[in-house]
Amino acid sequence: MKTFILLIVSGLLAVIVVGCGSSGGGSQGTTSMVIYPPGKPAVVRTSATTAALTWEASTAEAVAGYYVYRGTTTEGSGLSNISSTAFSVKTYSDSGLTAAQGYYYAVCAITATQEGQKSTATYMEPHCADLPITISRVK
Repeated sequence: MKTFILLIVSGLLAVIVVGCGSSGGGSQGTTSMVIYPPGKPAVVRTSATTAALTWEASTAEAVAGYYVYRGTTTEGSGLSNISSTAFSVKTYSDSGLTAAQGYYYAVCAITATQEGQKSTATYMEPHCADLPITISRVK
């Protein structure tokens, strides 16, 4: 028999499934846990083609590390996983960026078996030195 427990904690829904299987004569249970998203990343463009990210740790238990996401939009599948870090590492340096392009960044906590919800995305402005500027003389 399986028991489903629904929990809403800080606006996040978690489904915990506890049950026993009958195949093979043994029993097995499964558990799903809430993986709180880490803090919204702070992003600083350190050069025309490089950015530095930092974020606050997730408060979820059993967090093994983080995935870092980047994209030019947050719509649909606009954010792609670009890296992973260990739990103790809450920074990432992103290189190879296009100078005149702005980027969105988000992070999510991961456990050994699950990926949590992404943080709120942060937008990083394009590198201003590479944007076209028109100067006109006013008389």
